[in-house]
Amino acid sequence: MRRINSVPGDKRAKRKQDIIFATLTAWNRTEFTVLTMETVARQLGCTKPALYRYYASKEQLMRAVETEAVNQVLTALNAWHTEALGLPLRESTGTLVSRADDLFAAHPSFVPCVAARGPLLEAAQRESLKTATMRTLSTLAQQSDDSTASYLLFSVAFWYSFREWLPLLRSQNTDFKHPDIDREWILHRCLHGLSDPAAERHIDFAEVERVFRVEPGEARREPHRIFSAIAEVVASEGIENATVQRIASRIGISPGSLYHYFANRSEMLEETMQQEQQAFLDLLKPRISSHRGTPIEALYGVAMLLDRYYRENPEVPVVAGWIKAQMVPVGDPSSPPVLPEIGDGFSFLQKGIDEGWFSAEVTVRSILAAVHVYTAFDHLFAARTGRSCGTRINPAQTFDERLRHRFLPLAFGIHGTRSKDQKGTGQ
Repeated sequence: MRRINSVPGDKRAKRKQDIIFATLTAWNRTEFTVLTMETVARQLGCTKPALYRYYASKEQLMRAVETEAVNQVLTALNAWHTEALGLPLRESTGTLVSRADDLFAAHPSFVPCVAARGPLLEAAQRESLKTATMRTLSTLAQQSDDSTASYLLFSVAFWYSFREWLPLLRSQNTDFKHPDIDREWILHRCLHGLSDPAAERHIDFAEVERVFRVEPGEARREPHRIFSAIAEVVASEGIENATVQRIASRIGISPGSLYHYFANRSEMLEETMQQEQQAFLDLLKPRISSHRGTPIEALYGVAMLLDRYYRENPEVPVVAGWIKAQMVPVGDPSSPPVLPEIGDGFSFLQKGIDEGWFSAEVTVRSILAAVHVYTAFDHLFAARTGRSCGTRINPAQTFDERLRHRFLPLAFGIHGTRSKDQKGTGQ
């Protein structure tokens, strides 16, 4: 085990930077929920006491990591804004991807850290990030519209983050196949969305909305006191401190009672996820079987259902995050994310890829991941900024009209929406 020696001046600053970068890597494996000094020391190949020569506590190290991540993201956003002023949409999009490429090359965990730790950052950091983000959205929206601006910011953050999991997913899930993701691949997603550039860009929104319509309350799961307790404890204690003991105490039962119907804790967590997935599939399958439109139109139907499901079950994203945090094998740095089975309600996606509706550069899994995270991003953004996915809510627009505007860039990129420097289609 090598030791980190305390040295003065620039060398000490460099060692502290090395520790921050190692912490980012180790912490990202738990999606920035659980961190121990042991895992950081293991990542560096040093002793734990050596870390304390540079950071007096785990909390001090966590703050240093958060500050570094925030500063790097702010630098990238500010640099893009300076370069993008006055550029048409196509060029400013390319510049946005280039700045994101530089940011993720510096360290792939800066953006995931800021996204995951956002509510826990210091007030000044949160305000600086909000100001820079809203300015970026405003600049992009001046060249296109609010929905396109939001999609572009989401797209670069999501696909660069998704890229980091590919080597691990491929090595430990033999059936997982996905093309390599580089700058040009991500630029293509910004320009063309999930669709093939040659695919028809017309969507019969009214017909899809008729088939996939969900009546008020239909997507609402039965009130679940365990879910409510998890959401309450996470809100008050933070996800890392939301222990089974605290959740049981909030309900007023013993921890053992939570496992009454399960063989063990892991089975409880896994079955809970399966139940939620099945609840969504139960909504989806009869509507998919009744749909006679294109695969892209069917994907809009899925996005509609996801949005409604989150709106009527606001505790589900919190519970899902808590479950993932509980299932993270903190001591095993090589453990990949678990790939859930894809339900039989999504066969239309592979058909859409084979028939040229969707790009041949995406897969069923990456399409589903993008739609799911894009929907969750919208709800998270609204919770943090009071604006739907960066969009200024027009009271004259219906709920369906807002969904339409949000889906178009996801499906067709900037070429499927109306921008100020080029005409688009899709409506």
